[in-house]
Amino acid sequence: MRFVCLVVALVTSFLVVDPDPKAVLQKSAEACLKVKAVQYQIREEAGDNVSFASVLQVRADVPNLGFSPGKFRVFGETKSGPSFGFAYDGEWLRKLEPRDKVILAIKSPTPYVTGQILAEQGLSGFAWFTLDKPFQEQIEKSDRLTYVGRETIGGVECHVIESAITRDVLGTGLKQSVTRFFIGADDLLPRGLQTGAYRKIITALTIDPTIRDLAFTLPVLDGYREQIVTGPRARVQGLLAVGTAAPAFSLKGPDGSEVTLESLRGRVVILDFWGTWCVPCRKTMPVLERLHQKFRERDVRILGISVADKESDPAAFMKRFGYTYPILLSGDPVAESYRAVMLPTLYVIGKDGKILHAESGAREGAEAQLEELIESALR
Repeated sequence: MRFVCLVVALVTSFLVVDPDPKAVLQKSAEACLKVKAVQYQIREEAGDNVSFASVLQVRADVPNLGFSPGKFRVFGETKSGPSFGFAYDGEWLRKLEPRDKVILAIKSPTPYVTGQILAEQGLSGFAWFTLDKPFQEQIEKSDRLTYVGRETIGGVECHVIESAITRDVLGTGLKQSVTRFFIGADDLLPRGLQTGAYRKIITALTIDPTIRDLAFTLPVLDGYREQIVTGPRARVQGLLAVGTAAPAFSLKGPDGSEVTLESLRGRVVILDFWGTWCVPCRKTMPVLERLHQKFRERDVRILGISVADKESDPAAFMKRFGYTYPILLSGDPVAESYRAVMLPTLYVIGKDGKILHAESGAREGAEAQLEELIESALR
């Protein structure tokens, strides 16, 4: 009998039972809810694009801008060199613009305006620290939760939890995304995540640091000035300059007919680089349809150029939502020549083939400006 007990004890000692992944996320959520303030360094990787930032987040009863609840401040730089910074003190959102040497200041912005203002450098940070219900979606809506094992992240041993969630993405149907979360094995606080090639890694984590006065504003640096923003601005960073010749292209429509930029000389041309999977693109498309209907009998051509849509049906998407302006397919090489990295990207090209206007992202109030541009170009 003693021998049997000894064998059972030895076998049991070699058996390692993995933690329940849902229980790990629930305990991590509880740990996050105890956090009043958090400061950390974060490294974000998306292929060759790498950025580094210092982040400060504080729980606070202030309007949620859709980025991260509470107050926050982020300073960082990309691997290629450009620096970035933004901060929210509960009333004012401020953003550093190194190219123009200004600090944009927006009072009580909506989540839409926040996304528009911050989208150029990405929303660096880890919102779970100050969410009211951290990991709620993963706990309640995952198709599966899997305990993958352990991994050392920034010198900290972490549980690795994989969550697979299926979402209905308008225009593309049901899509499953798989995300791995890295949870500190000792303190159960998040240390990062990975979705495909995109990865966030947190280091130098400090809980409840001392908060200085004016911690959530941006200091006006030497040579900089603060600029109050009262309305949506067109984003032009990285796009082709106004006055330059628009790059030539030749693309086919859904019916196989070929369209070249040269064939449109003498007309005002609006190019919209878009994708069926792109949520901001859907905000721009009704505007383009109205402009198409308004100017269809004049020397104006509006073209939607589909990008990264090999697995979808752009023509069916247009028909489904009742859009009638022409589209061109497989526009990825053209998007590259027009520097359309972020979608949607829109260009207005004059009758002489030169660029009159360029902007990226969906923007409230853009329709009136585009209409005025078109009318001016037609005169």
